[in-house]
Amino acid sequence: QDRQELEFEWLWFLNRPWQDLWLCVSNASFSGKSLSPSRWWLWQALAQSHDRKKIMVPAVTRWDLLQRESGDHVAKVRGWSSDQLKSVEFGLRYDRGDDQPLWTGVESLRLSSSSIELYGVCAFQFAAARMLKLVDDPVLDLDMDALSGGVLLHALLDRLTVEPFRADWPDDELRGLIDEVRTSEMILIGDERLWPGVREQMLKKVKGFLKFEGQWRSSHLSVSIQARELDFSGYWDRSTKQWSREVTPFEVRGRIDRVDRDSLGRYSIVDYKSTGNGLTYWKSWPKAEKVQMPLYARLVELGLTELGPGEVVAAEYFEIRDPKRQKGFYLKDKSEEYFVVEGGRNYGAIDEAQKRELFEYVDQKLESTIQSVRDGFLNPNPRDLNVCQDCSWRRLCRAPHLN
Repeated sequence: QDRQELEFEWLWFLNRPWQDLWLCVSNASFSGKSLSPSRWWLWQALAQSHDRKKIMVPAVTRWDLLQRESGDHVAKVRGWSSDQLKSVEFGLRYDRGDDQPLWTGVESLRLSSSSIELYGVCAFQFAAARMLKLVDDPVLDLDMDALSGGVLLHALLDRLTVEPFRADWPDDELRGLIDEVRTSEMILIGDERLWPGVREQMLKKVKGFLKFEGQWRSSHLSVSIQARELDFSGYWDRSTKQWSREVTPFEVRGRIDRVDRDSLGRYSIVDYKSTGNGLTYWKSWPKAEKVQMPLYARLVELGLTELGPGEVVAAEYFEIRDPKRQKGFYLKDKSEEYFVVEGGRNYGAIDEAQKRELFEYVDQKLESTIQSVRDGFLNPNPRDLNVCQDCSWRRLCRAPHLN
């Protein structure tokens, strides 16, 4: 898509009445990777009846010779100061993607579960969003974008789970509630004539949620909602590598969708998800660098919310499109009020030792992220190059494979 946009701009640029025009293209990127020619070259060759198999490769240029010289020699010829030479060498290392800190470190940091996971996906995406405060607002389209849909859905579920809970909302009341929440959350849509259809889609989702929630409550009478939209805030003490209520330069904060409580006062963390795409059980979280659910459980157990300390025996994803609360973790012999194995294997089962290891993973992940950001390691080095295809900042990024 980026290439198509550049080709369009290039064709627009070439519409000027040039008298003489020479165009050159590199056959390799900064990383040495071979580049395929743009379709524009083929179009021009066809239009002018050139032999497409015959190409002209220029001899070694002055630029090629300069690239083979040492930095000291170039600095001497150019009359650069030592600071100018250092700046150029730094830029070359940046373009090569050398594994060294390329940003100025920070002495304080505020993180969330999503930002910690984002750093694991790509440090430059983290830097763009969290350090540079860049915002990529969704395009106002005819349909509602995914972000706005998620905001609307979460706000609706928060309203629908207020006690006393009702599972038998009439459709007209639900439509009115959807309109009301849309207004309060300031959800925009490109064409108001399409809103009734969008509202019906949301109506179907919340009706499915209400049906499942009512049935679930009927079969789990000892469980109740303890908190909705629960804020948490904790500080990380790097000297002790422990969580603290005392203010430190490194804060972790966020909001938990829902916390349920059983008859013995034990908690279950519940996180609403529109679909089950990408959701996994706890054993996959460390490998995928997922921290959201174990972080929430960790901080609730430590009492870093208004609930105070309490044992967390389950952490569950609540899928809305095809309602179920299954994936996550369930502590063996203590989560029977939340989850009962009716046959087969319980992939979410976890014992006390495994839960401690999961919490240790969260602490280590937090410490390593803080250390890396503090040292300036915000290089564009994604865990998977496929994430670059949909990255909002790819046109700004200096990753070697994009240049």
